Amino acid sequence: MTTGYVTTEYGMWSQTAQTLMLIVLPIGAMAGSTAGGVKILRVMAVSSFAHREALKHLHPRLVRPVRIGNGILSDDVAGKVVGFLLLTLVIFGGGSFFIAATGTDMITSFSASATALGNVGPGLGAIDHSGDFLAIPRLGRALAMAQMLLGRLEIYPVILALSVVTLRLPRLGRVRRCPAIVPTDTCGLDVRRRSPRRSEARHERCSSIGALGAAAAFGAQRPGADAERCAHRDVVAGARAQCRTQ
Repeated sequence: MTTGYVTTEYGMWSQTAQTLMLIVLPIGAMAGSTAGGVKILRVMAVSSFAHREALKHLHPRLVRPVRIGNGILSDDVAGKVVGFLLLTLVIFGGGSFFIAATGTDMITSFSASATALGNVGPGLGAIDHSGDFLAIPRLGRALAMAQMLLGRLEIYPVILALSVVTLRLPRLGRVRRCPAIVPTDTCGLDVRRRSPRRSEARHERCSSIGALGAAAAFGAQRPGADAERCAHRDVVAGARAQCRTQ
């Protein structure tokens, strides 16, 4: 049925059989299959997780792992599977709503969203064995194609690709500007904010600081000049502090 060929008139089935088919459509195939949809393995994992959480409400101290057959899933992996299923349900419900907003009836909208998300093919209502997706308006078909892409690639790769594109677009529009060169004096301060007299006074003070620093360096080379070096250091530090405050 996924190839588009019809072997039976499933639109003539009972309402119960059609409801079961509508439920099974978004599940898809088994684990490891190239088909889209939720996959049977995730449904088993979510069922085991829900069973464990229901038992915990009755027995709060219960320690029970999430099992799939003979395998055990960690709580981290089980939480990711539950998150994937919730995201799939949101996409299914949103797709059904927007397809119905194009003027399609409810049964056709739900079945179109389910069959597109599961990449299955058959639908109900106007897209049953006797119809096709041309019964849905163009905008609704575009939404169904987007759901087919999400279901086929299992949602997360599409979201990651879109996030990378949206993060890089603002960077492409930016214009890199070279930083402006600000003239500074010997103390490293902006000379554009200083008057000429204050600039000359600061230049003299900074020159005296440089001379004191040179004298301290020269005195450090002489033996037994530790006291002089400490005195010069204190003088230079005091002069620099006075220079910064002014």
